[in-house]
Amino acid sequence: MIRKRGHNGYFLFLGFLIVLLTLLDLTLGSVKIPVTDLLKHLSGSEQISEQHLIILKSFRIPRIIAAILAGASLSVCGLQMQTLFRNPLAGPYVLGISSGASFGAAIVIMGFGTGSILAGWGMAFAAWIGAGMVMVLLMIISVRIKQVTTILILGIMFSSGLSAIIS
Repeated sequence: MIRKRGHNGYFLFLGFLIVLLTLLDLTLGSVKIPVTDLLKHLSGSEQISEQHLIILKSFRIPRIIAAILAGASLSVCGLQMQTLFRNPLAGPYVLGISSGASFGAAIVIMGFGTGSILAGWGMAFAAWIGAGMVMVLLMIISVRIKQVTTILILGIMFSSGLSAIIS
């Protein structure tokens, strides 16, 4: 009987790494907060300065929470995409979604330049629209074509075509 190796060691290591990196992120920055002061404050034995408390509550803790949630959601999205296509190679690059985003951003750059008001959020929104259009096209095609490999090949074709247009 073949015994499956557990992944408990990996999860323990990654959990420890998240805690360590969180502590580093809380203490490092343009204003350094000593680790000892932070640990004393977390244990409740000593208060830290008001300036450090504002920095922690307003900037560093929300940034840490956003980073952890973004990383977790991106990994779940990748897993869902691979599960949906039943292919471990399926991803936004293979399916042409990232090329659609690049195409949307390129349209804004070509039309408005990089110095306009639309350069920041407009480019991000156009990239989102471009990626969404490729995804919708793939979903429409997938209703008619049931073979996963054909859909993956169409995604590669979208990716190549959009990359050629951008270049």
